[in-house]
Amino acid sequence: MFERFTDRARRVMGLANQEAQRSGHEYLGSEHILLGLLREGAGTGAHALLDLGVDLRRLRIELEKRISPESTAERGIKLPQTPFAKTVIEHAIKEARAFGHRYVGTEHLLLGLVRDGGRAGTVLRELGVTIDAARKTVLKRLAAEAPEETELRPGIPSTKPAPGPSSGTYDRFTDRARKVLALANAEAQRFNHEYIGSEHILLGLVKEGSGVGANVLKNLEVDLRRARLEVEKLVKPGPEMVTMGKLPLTPRAKKVIGYAMEEARGLNHNYVGTEHLLLGLLREHDGIAAQVLRNLGVKLEAVRDESLDMLGASLPPYVSESTEQGPPVLKAGCPLCARIEACTGRTDPSLIVQLLESYVVLGDNQGCEGWCVLILGHHAEHLADVDPARQARVWHDVSRVASAIRAVFPDTGKDGCPPRINYECLGNLVPHIHWHVIPRHVDDPDPTKPVWGWPEAQLKGTMTDAERAELIAKLRQRLR
Repeated sequence: MFERFTDRARRVMGLANQEAQRSGHEYLGSEHILLGLLREGAGTGAHALLDLGVDLRRLRIELEKRISPESTAERGIKLPQTPFAKTVIEHAIKEARAFGHRYVGTEHLLLGLVRDGGRAGTVLRELGVTIDAARKTVLKRLAAEAPEETELRPGIPSTKPAPGPSSGTYDRFTDRARKVLALANAEAQRFNHEYIGSEHILLGLVKEGSGVGANVLKNLEVDLRRARLEVEKLVKPGPEMVTMGKLPLTPRAKKVIGYAMEEARGLNHNYVGTEHLLLGLLREHDGIAAQVLRNLGVKLEAVRDESLDMLGASLPPYVSESTEQGPPVLKAGCPLCARIEACTGRTDPSLIVQLLESYVVLGDNQGCEGWCVLILGHHAEHLADVDPARQARVWHDVSRVASAIRAVFPDTGKDGCPPRINYECLGNLVPHIHWHVIPRHVDDPDPTKPVWGWPEAQLKGTMTDAERAELIAKLRQRLR
């Protein structure tokens, strides 16, 4: 029975036997298993209890109140298990199987104890621990730490599932793309489904919310909250109990992954990001995800074009989607961080578009028409604080903005473009790195001097609100 127990789970059972003998009992009950789990203290089970807000000292006291010491039992022998203890172990094995694990760890013993009808389960429930909350907490903790299967004895096979349709499929997936698929798995479980479909991948992409794929949808004015609601209209929940752990992909979801990899290869990218997953969802025309996008009035071609435009058709292979950074780090009191929040909420009237690493706005100063400002999407005061990979993406953003400015202002120079474009990375007056991209036109009053020496009225220009709105629309069209 115990051949698939991890070392920690075996230790819990050994300590449970000692706890029973310490109380003078001639049997091993569920209460002793829980005492053993508390005494072991370092396994996933004990940490999950802490995550649930359980005071482990109080739990031990509550247990010991219900245990009556008896005559001293013989030491050093293996005590027989009560029916309740046997049920705990059976439940633990079932929980491990439901998670898709080939091992039984302290986390599974905890779940077996919560399901217990004896003293251990009663005390846990009195302290507010429910089976649903315990399962969710265990899943969250397993996602954040190495599973106890690493402690399995030699000869016990690993429980880690294959990474996808074939071994190595996800090797080139960015952290954000992997997170989308993990969130898709969680969404499928939330619906009590035993599979991951294209609809779950779309929900994962929407929930991740900050990758290129989600930003492409935002730039196309797709309301991500409404997209989620549209999926939920079409998807029916399954039965109450489903298999936990990693769920299998449906044939259509496998096609989505395959199409995403094809898109990455076609763009000469050595990674697969959320943008490629979005393109894969769109290419799988018959899936629920594509149907939802059509319900939102989004045409396949428009979404594909926006995806490619945001990436840039000539995106160098060393410029990849951001690795997993979490939500952008903003600083209270920083005016540009406040502006990022306005851009995120689409309430900044000067917002042109969001690119890979920056928000592009039309500058307040328009003495040089088309003057744009790129605001770094997270707070950083020094360029050296920005990692090289993100710097590469920023330079790509700057280059795209310059190309858009050149396209919007024809016939102003000998090649039909502004004769010069100035690039300045600043952060001294406002300590948040930002770039000015400034076109110097043929009617520039003094093209040999920096614009910062101009009189304030000349620097600001005479552009009306209507003219600003028209220019923003033209630049946005080029940047899409």
